[in-house]
Amino acid sequence: FNKAILNNVEVDEVGYIVGCDESSPSIVLTETTSDFDRDKKVAKLGISVKQVKPLFTYCYNQFKTEWKKPNDTKRDEILNSTTRLILIVKGDIHSAVNCRKMLVERKAVTIASEISFSAVLIKKHPKSPTLWQHRRWCLSQPIVDNISIAEELFLCTSMAEQHAKNYYAWIHRFWTIRNCSKGDYVHLLVAELAFTKQWIEQHVSDHSAVNHRAQIITLLLSESSSNSANSKVISYLMHTQIQPFEQTIFHPSKLSNSVDHSLFLQCLSDSTRDIFLHLIAVSNALIRYRPGYEAIWYDRRNLLSMIVRTLPLEDDHQDTSICPTSSIFQRSHYSQLLATHASATTTTTTNTSTQTPFVMSTLSDLLIYESSFIVSLRNPTKVPLAMLQDTPIGVRDEVHRQDYFSLRSLAHLLQLSMPLLQHHVDSFSLALHSNVSTALQEITHYLMHRVDPLPRCWSYFSSLK
Repeated sequence: FNKAILNNVEVDEVGYIVGCDESSPSIVLTETTSDFDRDKKVAKLGISVKQVKPLFTYCYNQFKTEWKKPNDTKRDEILNSTTRLILIVKGDIHSAVNCRKMLVERKAVTIASEISFSAVLIKKHPKSPTLWQHRRWCLSQPIVDNISIAEELFLCTSMAEQHAKNYYAWIHRFWTIRNCSKGDYVHLLVAELAFTKQWIEQHVSDHSAVNHRAQIITLLLSESSSNSANSKVISYLMHTQIQPFEQTIFHPSKLSNSVDHSLFLQCLSDSTRDIFLHLIAVSNALIRYRPGYEAIWYDRRNLLSMIVRTLPLEDDHQDTSICPTSSIFQRSHYSQLLATHASATTTTTTNTSTQTPFVMSTLSDLLIYESSFIVSLRNPTKVPLAMLQDTPIGVRDEVHRQDYFSLRSLAHLLQLSMPLLQHHVDSFSLALHSNVSTALQEITHYLMHRVDPLPRCWSYFSSLK
């Protein structure tokens, strides 16, 4: 086994050989090309299943014996070889992992070989948190100069494909992006955002990917608000990757006439608004594609939470300009804002470029938009209400899950918005009261025309009221 591991060609994967007879070799080494770099030759190592148990028993006993002895070169060699096989067979033995850390610190094992070997272990045990943490420890060593981000991302993608909902692979992926990127960080974040969109389209139940996407969005918003140059780059990338938002967010035929599309999310900075418009468009497409999957609706709730929490609510600035850190709730200008908003809601010929958007109208537009989007999900040509009970059970169950998740999403948005609305209750205009009431009326109409409303849907509607 040691000779096979230490051959001239690097071993990048180890597996078990099943169905071997006594005349078959116990160790098989096959040369091939690397999945990541097709020009690189690697080897696949196979171990006979019949030899795994005696090998593991022998190595584990040797490891316990040598661990108690004083440090010397021979001891380090035995610990290196025994822990190598121990972790291949069973990846979550912490004492063996800590022993290999000690060998690296003592320079009995090179950091480059340990990084390569950790990849072999992860491919054998893709859901081992101990091995993923060990790899991060190796990559964090000061002597590691050049980390291949592409190779790390490829490893994470492969392990996520091999085992669905691999939380530890996504954690390592985020750690790599957060700590190892030395080049264009903004471009990497935007590329990762596009990757997560494609991944969720193909793996609609992957909650780990949804959680990773939310963290990438948080980093992107942070970069957008902290650096004006980055915000311009992000705006450019958002515009080049998606269609105009009016064609994607308000399709089909503008979900609600109550939302002024030219002022939608206008209280945010340009780059932040472009990010959220892109994310809303992607979320709409995902939900329309598979509306009965909970992970996609979790992505929607994360997005709504970010929008509400990003709204500028500080009022300690004297400047009235709209920017991520300034406020549009200035006490000295608040009456003027209310008057402007009141005239905008009663006059249809007002020039929208002179209207001053503010947080309360943004919350109102968001509430009315979300309720209208939920109502629009029920396509009468796809599942007629009168024929719902005659549809197959699978289709009916997906419709029920869609109703449940959509109402949870709206309830979540209202729970986030109500503290803000109550905080500014003195300045709560009648127009805004009308918008919130319209949102509730639309969802009420939607529920009352259902043939078979679920009890838990009604329980969530009670929280909305």
